Amino acid sequence: MNCQCTNPGYCEKHQRYKSDRMIYLCQTNPAYFEHWEKGPTQPAPKPKRKVPYKLPGNILHNRLMHLGFNFREGCPCEDRMTKMNLWGPEGCKERIDEITEWLLESAEKTNILTNLLSRIPFLGKQAIRLFILDCIQESQEDKNEYLRIKNL
Repeated sequence: MNCQCTNPGYCEKHQRYKSDRMIYLCQTNPAYFEHWEKGPTQPAPKPKRKVPYKLPGNILHNRLMHLGFNFREGCPCEDRMTKMNLWGPEGCKERIDEITEWLLESAEKTNILTNLLSRIPFLGKQAIRLFILDCIQESQEDKNEYLRIKNL
């Protein structure tokens, strides 16, 4: 790589304007440098994720955060999220009952959904189970897509 850019602005070599981030990518990532060497007709390469696919614990955590649930001091949620990530989608499917019990336990301790669960416990448990399975399914689909692209 022979990127000579030092400041954001117009790059004479690649005939385009570059931001700080674009300069950094051009200097450190051969795929970006080669892309800009070919000219503007090629689509830009996608940056690689640190983890090749979405992990089930992270998906569940993000969805719960989106709904307004947060980790509390002394809450085992972060450890459980890590376990789910280590198990992957397949391992989480095998342990769906355990994961469902985790969420039910947390719901009871924080009085979240307690009224609903006490009135219709089966429906509440099934809804939580489906919510978790949807997170696992999203992780599995993302993993399958990653593997499909990787094997092209």
